[in-house]
Amino acid sequence: MFVKDILPDLAEAIGTCPNETAYRRLTDAVRLLTNESLIDSQVGEITVCVCGNFATLPPEVQTPLGMVVNGVPAILRNEWFQYHINGPGDTGYTPFPFADVLGTDFPTIRDPDKPLQLAARISAASDSNKELRAFGWAENGDRLQTTNAEGETEDGFLVPTVFGRILTNTDVPPIAKIERIYKATTDDMVELFGVDPDTDTATTLLGRYRPRENTPAYTRIRTPETQAVRVKYKRRVFEIHDQYDWIPVENREALIHAVRAVKFRLDGKYTTAREAQAEAVKLVQNDTTSNMPGGIKPPQVINNELPRETAGSSMFYGSYRSGWSRG
Repeated sequence: MFVKDILPDLAEAIGTCPNETAYRRLTDAVRLLTNESLIDSQVGEITVCVCGNFATLPPEVQTPLGMVVNGVPAILRNEWFQYHINGPGDTGYTPFPFADVLGTDFPTIRDPDKPLQLAARISAASDSNKELRAFGWAENGDRLQTTNAEGETEDGFLVPTVFGRILTNTDVPPIAKIERIYKATTDDMVELFGVDPDTDTATTLLGRYRPRENTPAYTRIRTPETQAVRVKYKRRVFEIHDQYDWIPVENREALIHAVRAVKFRLDGKYTTAREAQAEAVKLVQNDTTSNMPGGIKPPQVINNELPRETAGSSMFYGSYRSGWSRG
């Protein structure tokens, strides 16, 4: 539902308060419910094209739940699998029929393929000189730091934001590894480019950030080859800012009880807060259960027969599918 659909009922839960306070309490309540269980309206689906064996998913994607790679269901492995003794380690190898989640906090669409200068393109003149700061390391392993107007050393460096121009910060060397990005709230989209220091030309789009996207953190996946990948995912809960923000909870009564639970907890009424939370969770789980589709739920079976043409390890995963080739 949209925030405006629940606003008239919020006064019953938290009383009269400024919209900013109501939005914060509502954000906390939505997170409370969506962290307790997977709600139907919290599940989304997206199809992406994988280039160079990986894809960085948009901000809406919090947790991949399942993937179909090139029309065939894939066995999903999380970012810890590379540390498994039977995993790929640092080889970057994902065989058929698997898909790897590489992490959930990547600040850019892709990593620089060489040390690059950074530049930004802003879409609104009103966003000129708004802060866009990059953090990371130079090619020689040095941490990139700069000196502010007070002569103090600060971590990271500013990327110029000038309307109608794409400029780099010539006071810092090219960045080889981007750790994170901070962007002030803007009025419109902001694009981050990698600029080749040898030719001074923008060569790589590294990020396309939304107005309220302050600390970008994206989920990245890897698949065997260049493929079309369909992803079923759990939606991220964004901070609520206005009445036309969409929230992934459709049960109004459950949401009101969840807001009450948040308010009681902040007031130190922990027993009452737990009771309100339990009621909210029960209501939303009843909704989810009643909407479950009918039909059988057969078990999923992983073929353990030899030879493991596609497993790429000595584990029990995988069997060769006709028409599939090794990644």
